[in-house]
Amino acid sequence: MLQRINDRIRYRKEQKRYLKKLKPWNGDHWKRKDDELKSIKKHIKTLLINFQNNRCAYCGLPLSETSNIEIEHIAPKGKRPQFTFTPYNLALACRFCNGFEKKGTKETITTLKNNYKLCDFNIVHPYFDNPRDHFNWVPKGRHILISHKTTKGKKSIEIFKLDSTPHNEARARLALYEDIEIGDKEMEDRLTSILTYKMR
Repeated sequence: MLQRINDRIRYRKEQKRYLKKLKPWNGDHWKRKDDELKSIKKHIKTLLINFQNNRCAYCGLPLSETSNIEIEHIAPKGKRPQFTFTPYNLALACRFCNGFEKKGTKETITTLKNNYKLCDFNIVHPYFDNPRDHFNWVPKGRHILISHKTTKGKKSIEIFKLDSTPHNEARARLALYEDIEIGDKEMEDRLTSILTYKMR
C-alpha cells in the first residue's frame, strides 16, 4: 500500500560533522568509498526501511518484491547536488521505479528554493504529499490498477511507470496472496479477472 513517509532521517553528531566538512555538497560526494560515508549510507538505509515499512516510496510494493534496496534521491543529485544529503530528499525505491530508463536524472523540482521544504515538485513527494489525494485505484479499496486524480499523480505514473504490467502483476499477486491466506475465493477470482483484462 502506498503511504506517505511520516518520519525523517536524523544524523548523529559525528555524521553531521563529516557532512559539514563536505559542503558545498555535490553529486560526487555520494560516490565516496570511505568508511564514514559507508556508515552514513547504512544508517540512512536502516532508518528508511523502518519508516517505509520496507516498501518502495513510489509504488508501495515491498522492496524485496522487485529488487535490491536502493537509496533514492527524489531531486536527482546530478541536477540538485545541494540536496544530496538532505533527509527529506532521501527515500528507498525499487528498480521498477528507480531504473535509469525510469526516473533516472529527470527533473522533479518545478520551483527551486534554498530551503528544500519550500520547493515545488512535479511528482507525488513521498514526504510531503498524501498519495490518496493524487491516485485512484481499481477495484475500489484495493491497490492494484492505478490512475491519477491530479497532475502530480499523472506525472508520477508517467515517470515511474506505475501502471506498467510488472507493477500491476506484483500488486495483484500480493492481493491474491492476502486473499488466499484468509480464504476469500470470490476476491481471488475477481482479482484474477481484473488482471487478465488489463493484460489483453
